[in-house]
Amino acid sequence: MGYSVDRHDKNFTAFKVYVRNDDDIESIFDRFRESAHSKFRRDRKAMLESVHAWCSNIDALYNSGYKVRFDQKCGCSCGCSPGFRVIVNGLKVRNSGYTQLLKNEGSRCNDVVWLDMKGNSTKVIRG
Repeated sequence: MGYSVDRHDKNFTAFKVYVRNDDDIESIFDRFRESAHSKFRRDRKAMLESVHAWCSNIDALYNSGYKVRFDQKCGCSCGCSPGFRVIVNGLKVRNSGYTQLLKNEGSRCNDVVWLDMKGNSTKVIRG
């Protein structure tokens, strides 16, 4: 018996999410210093929790299943804008009926979300 693979059974990035800590507004130069990098590492767990809080409030993500992955090069290839990728599976999205998430399937993700540390959306850029 052959195993057939559904062409929609692929993971893709539905959203790129950046979390901003308003207590720390830093310049680009400060971002490259070691102290800024270590502070980001220390706060990454709290940032991940805020991304999960935001995702759990969106029915389309919650009901179709999602994964959140940290990506150092989320914004650009040099690594200066780290963020989180909210990843969904195309087949699970179709089966759940939340097909509005499919607009980024097979292409580059153009939807960018900015959150505060509490998981509240401060800015959304639709692609």
